[in-house]
Amino acid sequence: SRAAQISPLRFSLVVQFSLNSANHDVQTPTSDRFVVHRHDTIVTYVPRPYWNVGVELSIGGGSGGAGANGANGGAGSQTMRLVSIRGDLWTEGESAAVLKATANTTQASVVSVEVGKPMGLPKPLPLNTVALLKAASETLGISPGDAMHHAEKLYLSGYTSYPRTETTKYAEAFDLTGTLAMLAGGADKQPPEWLPQAKVLLDSVASDGAGGAGAGAGAVVLAPRPDGEDVGDHPPITPVKLATEKQCGESWPIYQLICKQCGESW
Repeated sequence: SRAAQISPLRFSLVVQFSLNSANHDVQTPTSDRFVVHRHDTIVTYVPRPYWNVGVELSIGGGSGGAGANGANGGAGSQTMRLVSIRGDLWTEGESAAVLKATANTTQASVVSVEVGKPMGLPKPLPLNTVALLKAASETLGISPGDAMHHAEKLYLSGYTSYPRTETTKYAEAFDLTGTLAMLAGGADKQPPEWLPQAKVLLDSVASDGAGGAGAGAGAVVLAPRPDGEDVGDHPPITPVKLATEKQCGESWPIYQLICKQCGESW
């Protein structure tokens, strides 16, 4: 029988992968075969040219043809760039045929309109310890240990509530109006530049101070998500006093995070 042969590069890839995966729960022989197959695919890949056909339309702004960049669209026109639903064309002749077929076209008609489902992220739940540590790690790059250290420091300084809690539901008696008024800077102050939504939310609450109840004619009802859970320990983490960067020191990013999360949860 003929002996199997393997190139030095492929052998190096296999050995390196085997060493790296020695301490992991993987099937090394099967994984090695995948590594070699992927390497062969990359080495033997041959780039293939392709063409895309697109069109630029001018919409609105009065009568006239659809000129490039809205040249003939008139004042107030908008430019829309569209691509062919045929996708990539793999021969130059095919793309040239499409261009030739539309060379003398100066107007376009809307054949159909499909309205998709609005996409958006749900408002966050009221902040508990796990959510605080996760947000600090993902958005601020602060480790869980450091984040908890700063949260406890803010609590001891009287700027935020107790940071160790599993509850994600505000109490019925939570003073939303007072919290928003505090974050908005009070009656004679402007809200912090980093928290403009505090004033917007405060203006949305009923003028009689009913808070989350939303009483008052024309008032916008603010309500947290209904899937929050009260596990009976401590309330969600919220700000209790408006502070400055100088007052918070190194804990400033965590303080901002708590304030923003509180506003966004409504």
